[in-house]
Amino acid sequence: QSIAMPTTITGRIEQAGDVDAFSFEGKKGHPLVLRLESRSLGYPLDAVLEVTDAEGKSLARVDDMGNSRDPLVAFSPPADGSFRMLVSDLNRQGSSRHVYRLRATPAEPSYEVTANNHAYTVSPDKPVEITLSIGRQHGFGEEIAFSVNGLPEFVTAAPATSAAKGESAATVKLSLKSSGGSFSGPIRIQGQATGPSKLSRTATAAIPNHTARLADLWLTAIAAKK
Repeated sequence: QSIAMPTTITGRIEQAGDVDAFSFEGKKGHPLVLRLESRSLGYPLDAVLEVTDAEGKSLARVDDMGNSRDPLVAFSPPADGSFRMLVSDLNRQGSSRHVYRLRATPAEPSYEVTANNHAYTVSPDKPVEITLSIGRQHGFGEEIAFSVNGLPEFVTAAPATSAAKGESAATVKLSLKSSGGSFSGPIRIQGQATGPSKLSRTATAAIPNHTARLADLWLTAIAAKK
């Protein structure tokens, strides 16, 4: 099947061993982001996403991406020409529930924020430091300011900024301090680009032994001992 870019495709690997193939035209210097979703949507497909040239030579092949069971391919065509996207199941399974959504879009400057844990504890005598990893994509080069939503009034977050260049461009330490009081609940860490894009992203964290990621991080504040 021939497709035009950008596109969103909904498909299904219905029979065991099936491979869905989509041909498209690519241009050198015009990178694409190919994102397939299935497990994250609640379906059983253990997807493999592969890109080949017109002769069938494999140029990229991804099964899982980080902590996700769904593949994502950042593809830069090596030359102008025809290419193919191939979707299959890693274990060669198939059924009416092996559904997927495949999105192919031009690569645009962006970023993702990952917290080093999904739960934190703070007390008056023990501040907590949250490490944020910033994944800058496709040349994103703006400063990012971070804030924390959902904090009780007795917990404060020190200002934290990821510079456009240098060490903090990739990693930022966010410190929380408590002046007393008890609290247990969700918080969200928000990144806001200060440049022209004003691009906003919410930090996520991996859940142990799980493929999903959390945007609602958990904070426990322990009151001072009397």
